Amino acid sequence: MVIYETEADRANESAIFGTVTRKYNCKVEPCEQLSYADGYLLYEDESRGAVVEVKKRNNAHNKYPTYMLSANKHSNLIDISTSQNIPALLFVGFTDGIYATKLKSEYPTAKGGRRDRNNPLDVEDCIYIPMNEFREI
Repeated sequence: MVIYETEADRANESAIFGTVTRKYNCKVEPCEQLSYADGYLLYEDESRGAVVEVKKRNNAHNKYPTYMLSANKHSNLIDISTSQNIPALLFVGFTDGIYATKLKSEYPTAKGGRRDRNNPLDVEDCIYIPMNEFREI
C-alpha cells in the first residue's frame, strides 16, 4: 500500500483544526494515522461532540459545483457517527477560506479520484456533496 500523506498534509490538517477549535471553543482528539477519521471535536467536559474529517484543496470553494469524497471514507464516518450518536463533520480548507458541512447518509455517487499518479487505487466510488451545503467558518 502506498501512503501519500506527508508532513505538509499533517501541518495543513493541524492548521485547520486550530481554526476550528478557536472558532468553536472546543478541543480536538486526533485519531491515529490511517484511521477512518481525522479526529473528534471535544466539548469542555472532554465528551465527543462530533467525528471530523479534514481536507485541504488548492482551489477556491466555488470552482466546482460539488465536493468529491471517497464513498468508503464517507461510509466509515457515517458508521462512526451513528454508533456514537454524534454528527459527522467535514472541514475543507480552500484557498479562499475554511468551509464545513454536516455529512448526510446519502449523496449521489460515481467513480472519481486522481489519475495523475498512475495508481489504479486512486480511482474509486465517490460521493458528491453539493457545495451549497457548505458554510464558511
